[in-house]
Amino acid sequence: MIIPSSYSAGNTISPAIPPPLPMILVVGLNPALQKQLILPDQSSLVPGNVHRAESVRLGVGGKGQDVAIALQCLGVNYGSRCQLLQFIGQGSTGDLMSQLLAAQLQETATADGAAAALTVRVASALRTCTTIIAAETATEFVEPSGCVTEAEVDDLLTNKLTPYLHDPTTPTITALCLMGSLPPMPPQIAYEVYARIYHKVVTATPSTLCVVDSLVGIEPLLIYARTMQTLYLERRSGSSGAGNTDPAPCTGGAIVLKITAAELCQLVGTALQTTTSSSSRTDVSGIAQSGGISMPSLAEAIVEFQMRYKISCFDPHPLIGLAITDGPHPAYFVAFEKEQHEAGITNGPPTEDEIDYDQLRFTMYKYSVPSLVGHGTTTTSSSTTTNTNSTDEEEKEHTKFVLYPIGAGDAVAGGTIAAWTSLTTVAATTAATTSTATTTSTATPSATSSSSILSDACFNLVQDFCHTQQINPTRTHHTATTILQQQQQDALASFAFGLACGSASCLQPENSVVKERDVLRLFPQIVIDKY
Repeated sequence: MIIPSSYSAGNTISPAIPPPLPMILVVGLNPALQKQLILPDQSSLVPGNVHRAESVRLGVGGKGQDVAIALQCLGVNYGSRCQLLQFIGQGSTGDLMSQLLAAQLQETATADGAAAALTVRVASALRTCTTIIAAETATEFVEPSGCVTEAEVDDLLTNKLTPYLHDPTTPTITALCLMGSLPPMPPQIAYEVYARIYHKVVTATPSTLCVVDSLVGIEPLLIYARTMQTLYLERRSGSSGAGNTDPAPCTGGAIVLKITAAELCQLVGTALQTTTSSSSRTDVSGIAQSGGISMPSLAEAIVEFQMRYKISCFDPHPLIGLAITDGPHPAYFVAFEKEQHEAGITNGPPTEDEIDYDQLRFTMYKYSVPSLVGHGTTTTSSSTTTNTNSTDEEEKEHTKFVLYPIGAGDAVAGGTIAAWTSLTTVAATTAATTSTATTTSTATPSATSSSSILSDACFNLVQDFCHTQQINPTRTHHTATTILQQQQQDALASFAFGLACGSASCLQPENSVVKERDVLRLFPQIVIDKY
């Protein structure tokens, strides 16, 4: 693996300089055509039986593509505020998926069927994912992906991404989403492809915020991130004499890892113990569960994660936290404590012998998940309606609420990065405006959400949530540590907004499609408890 040997400050954000307008790069390298087979009302999926679908829906699949769709639904316009880095397979399936994606993103497909500027059409065929929706269950069948060659990866990263990042006419990337699995490709290429993308983006813009929702290549990604952060802090330490007047050191590529409770336990090899509950469920591995993950089980997995990847409180690592979802059960945000000084630790990551349990410090926050009872689509034995409030007892007995959970986790990622980017950009814009007004002795204009990529209604709700939950009440710009702490607080509130988006997406048949009215209604149900 190639470790970066030098690191430029690039487009470091300073309070005296207005930050670039937000631009989110979503990476989705393993898309699919999504087919939904909807069984008749009250029908259950029985293995071995013949099932006749009542209807069929075709749509877009793939975690990165889902995030781009969720962002579009939230008003983050594709092309001007969001770009999608992707492979799309050849053939009629790839052509159809491209057209559906272009329609969802309100873009016009190019001549070769690509719906985005940062797209490579690979030689292999596109996979199809089939979801069977029955009474109160959704079962998904995923086809194997076609192979991607080293030349095709190089085409995407070298001929597409690199020129885009250095083109002065394109918006500056300020946020990055690394989403999902990879198609088959040469092992060494697959091992570090996400790390290479992170390296390219953060080298161009060190202050880039990053949400990772993938277990692929975690180790090389964290190695790259730690090395780049250490080099950045060494550079600052070497220039921190009297001539250094930059009052706002920024960290390089702050990362939040979004992961399910089952995935976290699987990653670190710990047992997933659950709480007692009257309702049962099945996790991503098909293991029957009686409730959400227990606190002892979660704490054990977090400690094992820190030990495995050497995330100590004295480590200058830009991984600031874990955003942990657990289906319909409470979610958690784990904020890793950071105690480095402004100059940072410049001797590299701690070795296993240097890490002890006293250095594994974190704060855990528990989120209530919105209840979806009474929301969304309802079905009866004879009709389908939306949000009915009938008082007829006989009808109530035959009425059930239909939820569509496929893609909900991707909507969580999309909502989280949108809110996190908005909070960070608005704060930086406000600081720049205040600094300019002080220098020029002019009146300071009131802070507005004009630089937010969310609508005023959504952004104001996020800000109100920060106030009511007492999140990040003040901002300072003095040390790398305080910047990290501010980023953690912003991410803490943003994850709550993301959870509301994920819940809202369960009400819509299409993957990761959200309605703003549902988000605004569900978001106030979320409450955070600190542990």
